[in-house]
Amino acid sequence: MSVTRAPVPAPIEHRGRRPSVALYLTVVAALVVPANVVAADLGADAQHPDQGSGLVQLALYGQAVIPAVAALLAWAVARTRPTWGFRRASWRSLGAAWLVGVLAVALSYAGVWLSGAGRFAAAGWSGTWGGLPSMLVVPTGLVMGVLPWMALAVGEELGWNSFLAPRLAARLRADRTALAVGGLWAAFHLPLILLVPGAVPVGVPTLWTAAWFVVECVALAYPLVWLRLRTGSLWPALVLHGSFNAALYLVAEPATRATASTGWFSDEGGLLTSVGTVLAVILTRRLWRVGSDSVGQGRRRPCTRRARRA
Repeated sequence: MSVTRAPVPAPIEHRGRRPSVALYLTVVAALVVPANVVAADLGADAQHPDQGSGLVQLALYGQAVIPAVAALLAWAVARTRPTWGFRRASWRSLGAAWLVGVLAVALSYAGVWLSGAGRFAAAGWSGTWGGLPSMLVVPTGLVMGVLPWMALAVGEELGWNSFLAPRLAARLRADRTALAVGGLWAAFHLPLILLVPGAVPVGVPTLWTAAWFVVECVALAYPLVWLRLRTGSLWPALVLHGSFNAALYLVAEPATRATASTGWFSDEGGLLTSVGTVLAVILTRRLWRVGSDSVGQGRRRPCTRRARRA
């Protein structure tokens, strides 16, 4: 018989001062709000960021590294060596992370297509991946396509899950840590949703998109944070982030033909995307929340008096 183990947070620096969470959050807010104000003032279109000027693209794409910049500054002010979290993670934890991201999108868009909110159109895959046959787009997108999205997620995950999650977990239970990280992660994106044209589908209320986007971020934060704390590694968080975006933007979205109501239900900030994400997180709960991992926690402890006291 064994006890259920609580996640163990990644090591917190002990030399010098501890990096300030308040400083980290202040820097994030101080950079992300002006970036979106500038982007909106210059006429940015979030649907077609590549068509804007160089400054517009810098203001939009540069937001992906703001959490990492804030984390580095907090570490520098505390004169503490950064703890990146780039340590080995088991294939089991990486597979669980990949599955959560893919299943979230699969459930979401199954709902979109079956409800008629959007129409399934496999022909949309023909123009992706340089003319790759449609039957190969899905496996290619869900495997090879994850890698570039992981690279794009590094800047965010270094802030939210290398820096913030372990420090909050030193004071809070894992579930509360996930709730806090998810809420702050969502708030980080709200200036884009509220200020930049194109971030909200035409005809859809901004508050609708913002509210469902918050639900989506908070739901995903649970497996992201639990995997980070349980393994001590950032790799599962990067895989989950990358697999979700790859499944959404390389597979599901190209195969969806829009109807008058698609914007209300699909893409990030859509009702069915959020519902599908919540369902995927619940269905995979045992994969990311409990179970042994070859890195970080070691073997299960026997159910002895000492274990119970621990």
